[in-house]
Amino acid sequence: MEVQMFGYLLKHPGHDHGSEDHDHDHDHPKGSTLVPKLITMLILGGLSFFCSTFPLLVKLNQKRKTYKSEEERIRAKNIEERIVSLLMSFAGGVLFCTIFIHVLPEVEEIFEKHLKTIDIHELEILPQLLMCAGFFMMYIIEEVTHYTMHNCGCNGGGDKHTHNSTPNLKARDDYYRPSSDSKIVQEIMDKLDENATNLTFDQRQKIIDSVRRAIHVNAVEYKTKEVDQLAVTIPVRESDVNSSDVCHSHSQGHHDHSHLPLTGSSAMRSFLFALALSIHELFEGLSIGLQDTTSAVWYMVIGVGAHKLVLAFCMGVEMVAGEVKLSLYIAYSLMFAAVSPIGIACGITLSTGEGITAAVFQGLACGTLVYVLFFEILQRKSHVSGLISCIFVICGFLIMFGLHFIELE
Repeated sequence: MEVQMFGYLLKHPGHDHGSEDHDHDHDHPKGSTLVPKLITMLILGGLSFFCSTFPLLVKLNQKRKTYKSEEERIRAKNIEERIVSLLMSFAGGVLFCTIFIHVLPEVEEIFEKHLKTIDIHELEILPQLLMCAGFFMMYIIEEVTHYTMHNCGCNGGGDKHTHNSTPNLKARDDYYRPSSDSKIVQEIMDKLDENATNLTFDQRQKIIDSVRRAIHVNAVEYKTKEVDQLAVTIPVRESDVNSSDVCHSHSQGHHDHSHLPLTGSSAMRSFLFALALSIHELFEGLSIGLQDTTSAVWYMVIGVGAHKLVLAFCMGVEMVAGEVKLSLYIAYSLMFAAVSPIGIACGITLSTGEGITAAVFQGLACGTLVYVLFFEILQRKSHVSGLISCIFVICGFLIMFGLHFIELE
């Protein structure tokens, strides 16, 4: 039965069933979507590069800005993190509606139209099967990337001991979550070196940021005052905090990143981190390029763009916090900005052919979007309460749901 299914797909990629279906295919010529897709390539590429470099511009501007106190600086940083969390939640709702209200039903419609004369019951689940295949494909790619990052990261190379100046906390395989303030304090005091010289103000801030990101706590405010005060009062060797590189340790949610200063192979880790995000965006661009109507193109631009631009900003924040070299910062930003236009171009090429070939790739792209939604966004560590995040997810969903009805009209 399975041989019969896929044998038909290979032999009849462009088969039309009836003049009625054939006429429906040409209600919206594919050529009419070329200009919107080209415009989309420029818009997504340009805005993505701007969003990823914006944190760098902010950092350069903040060098001229002085805070009256350390508490004021921490308060400003907390506000920034909350805003990013809310934007990510909103983008999650947008992507949720885009996947299940727009993309998946469209794939099902295409398969139903082209295969309705084939009396094979198993073909009814083919769109969902393709979505699952896309999900597992992205899952495998992500895990391979994480495995590579761990092997070339903190304990990579011939040097088997860690180079962290902050506590050697457990990463994603052993999810670390202190249960009380005293446990946090004790963990830091046990790990920091007692025989150290005093730090400058900038060095203190680097240690503070590292400790705050390295420790995952249950409270929404993640015990900011206790951790910050402790990090300021405990001295650390100056040589331990001069590294400009960063190690991204992944928690159970795959993308809670801590910033632990490293030496050696962290440049490769930063590259793999940017590459993993770029792979996601390549398939998201593909889903745009496969659309066959102008309204669908713009609908997908809103859905994918809301996620991509926020993710570009988050990637920029990560690189700024890790003090990535300027040349690498620009290179990674350009790579991340370029992958969506490349994906759109691939989608345009695939969509020019007749039949269900484009629907197959669109089903796979749908699965990658599902992975991004549940592993990159909804499971991401939030700096606001879960209820507020839920409200923003629902708001994003409802807005895209309303736009879906506008598209239908």
